[in-house]
Amino acid sequence: MFLFLLLFFFLFSLKLLTQAPRKHSWPKSRGSFCHCVLYKENKDTMDAINVLSKFLRVKPNLISYMGTKDKRAITVQEIAVLKISAQRLSHLNKCLMNFKLGNFSYKKHPLKLGELQGNHFTVVIRNISGSDQQVEQAMTSLRDTGFINYYGMQRFGTTAVPTYQVGRAILQNSWKEVMDLILKPRPGAEKGYLVRCREEWARSQDPEAALRKLPVKRCVEGQLLRGLARHGKNNIVTAFGLVRECLRVRLGMSQCGVYH
Repeated sequence: MFLFLLLFFFLFSLKLLTQAPRKHSWPKSRGSFCHCVLYKENKDTMDAINVLSKFLRVKPNLISYMGTKDKRAITVQEIAVLKISAQRLSHLNKCLMNFKLGNFSYKKHPLKLGELQGNHFTVVIRNISGSDQQVEQAMTSLRDTGFINYYGMQRFGTTAVPTYQVGRAILQNSWKEVMDLILKPRPGAEKGYLVRCREEWARSQDPEAALRKLPVKRCVEGQLLRGLARHGKNNIVTAFGLVRECLRVRLGMSQCGVYH
């Protein structure tokens, strides 16, 4: 009985934390956007935004940011959320895993991609096999002459379908190709449910059937399938409206490919 009451209290508290605020409750003198710092570990920016939008019960595009941060790192970046109070956001820290929110303030404007002035990195190099002299020589060269800053996995991805290919297809207005690049089966290590989802799509071309294979529907594949199920395969551009932010990122990846 005690465990039942404890579970009920937890679920009720979680509902209070995540329920959408009433529209008329926002003070007129307060800026419409709550800016805060997002600290995360082993999670990319889009994953964190999708988790936050799920807990807050808002669309992901109501959360703005200036750039995406790597998954394989400990990162800190500013985000802005439309008409969500600092109190609600801070309460979410009890539920969030591998990322936290803090440094809240209210402002009148959102954030836009590319607005940031720069990044600061602390790089840790492990398992060095060279001698002390070789390490010193390499670090001196890095300090004095720098290095060619090629784009890497953050821009081009780690899967069999590079993200810049998706961006190029968008620029060419080849929406069916974009759909195929995102949903088709691909070689390499992937989570089992994504493999089953892609296999179902290749077999049936049925968005609802493929969607049922996904326990996590806020990934790019899930949002695209939801759009196709809602609007039909003949309205691909409309279906892509649900993943607009992800597509903007992939356009940026295509520009990086041109740079290379």
